[in-house]
Amino acid sequence: ETLHVRTGGGARRNLQRRRRERRVGRGGSMKYLDYPELTQLVLQTHGLEVGDCQLELKLEAYSCKLAGADKKLCKSLESQFVGSDSLSHSPQLAAASPVGPLSEPGSRRVLYNLICTMNASSPDYDFSGTSPMQLMRESNFQDAVRKVDGFLQPVYMQLDDQGFRSKLWNTIDSVVGARDCEIYSYVPDAEDDEHPFSSAGKLWTFNYFFYNKRMKKVIFFSCAAKSRLSEIFDSDGGMNDDDCLIEDYHENYLPYIDAQFAMDTM
Repeated sequence: ETLHVRTGGGARRNLQRRRRERRVGRGGSMKYLDYPELTQLVLQTHGLEVGDCQLELKLEAYSCKLAGADKKLCKSLESQFVGSDSLSHSPQLAAASPVGPLSEPGSRRVLYNLICTMNASSPDYDFSGTSPMQLMRESNFQDAVRKVDGFLQPVYMQLDDQGFRSKLWNTIDSVVGARDCEIYSYVPDAEDDEHPFSSAGKLWTFNYFFYNKRMKKVIFFSCAAKSRLSEIFDSDGGMNDDDCLIEDYHENYLPYIDAQFAMDTM
């Protein structure tokens, strides 16, 4: 696939504005940590187009030292899990979940931190209803790298002369100590049309957390391929004629992505 790059001062200004908004926070939400090297990686990918899709990438670091609104949210979530005896009605989650046994405070704290991270990253959506089963813990750093590389292979091919792939993983490792992290992926609710990670027109997404308990820091790494023909439904709720391009994407591009999962390029 041909990948096109569109960059400009507007992209940098928009990112700078978002960084300022996150520094201020949302009523005392998780603190956004400003790492220019992460921002530069996002700028390199701004406006990238793969075929009929435009890539939207997030690479954000947050402190897990909660304050204000997030403390209140965690107390609310804690009352749901513990105060309402919901765990006694879900023995499987109490004994084991992707973040660990929810009967243990430490496992629940991981869940709350990941929810607060998504709330801080997408403040127009409430992630407090996230189920632990929407998360999956990666077995190790190498597995996460292989999966992400599968999606980003077309990007690497176009930005190879800039050493993008090595800069990406080296930067993540330097910021959060990736090899010492617990790594989780998040699967959004596909039926939720208002979900920022699965809204109409997004053909695929990945959402990873690199969570370092010792450093009390997390990197949220998210990417989506959004169809430029995102209005795929007409006013009557029917499909328009451009859906053949969406079908072609699933037939020809997604199998290529799946094939990349088997590659160990590290």
